[in-house]
Amino acid sequence: NSWLQKPNFPGTVRYGTVCFVIGNQAYIGLGAGEDAFVSDVWRFTPSLNSWASIGNFPASARFCCSGFSLFGKGYVCLGSDGGYKDNLYEFEPSNNSWVERKNFEGTPRRNAACFVIGNRAYVGTGKGATGCKRDLWEYTPWAPLSTGHEVAGDFPVKLFPNPMQDQSTLDFKVPFGEEATRYVITDVSGKIIREEKVENTT
Repeated sequence: NSWLQKPNFPGTVRYGTVCFVIGNQAYIGLGAGEDAFVSDVWRFTPSLNSWASIGNFPASARFCCSGFSLFGKGYVCLGSDGGYKDNLYEFEPSNNSWVERKNFEGTPRRNAACFVIGNRAYVGTGKGATGCKRDLWEYTPWAPLSTGHEVAGDFPVKLFPNPMQDQSTLDFKVPFGEEATRYVITDVSGKIIREEKVENTT
């Protein structure tokens, strides 16, 4: 029940930052300084007691975003760059890259609350152009599939038969413009049955 000072944040002084945790490393960045919004993001590794830059956020500098992590990846959404934002970006720590994902389906806003339960993230409340918000939305990177049907999302996927007993077939394509993607199959309780990275061969 005590505190120990660690190395200071190496970026400029700011407020309204966003943060998420992947494994044993914390990622902190964006925000607003005295004169402007900032877009740099930094990684803190407790075992090394050190900070490292991972470069800039790929979209406009902004503050008061929401951040969370799922399946070993980080996510930053919403916020304000002078106007209210509704986009969602996914961070891949293995190569320090960002990919834009499906936009938040509520109205654009900043200061939204977020939390994760199992394999799903929940984002809501906050402040938008028409005032304070009370709605709450669920985000699932890989939604459960119905037998033989494509699902809406970042790319079409088929899993059949589903539910399965001994074996099943997974049919999907790596999203256009990406070198690889990863799939995760879980049971009804959320336990991961199989996951694999798939390279784009086209």
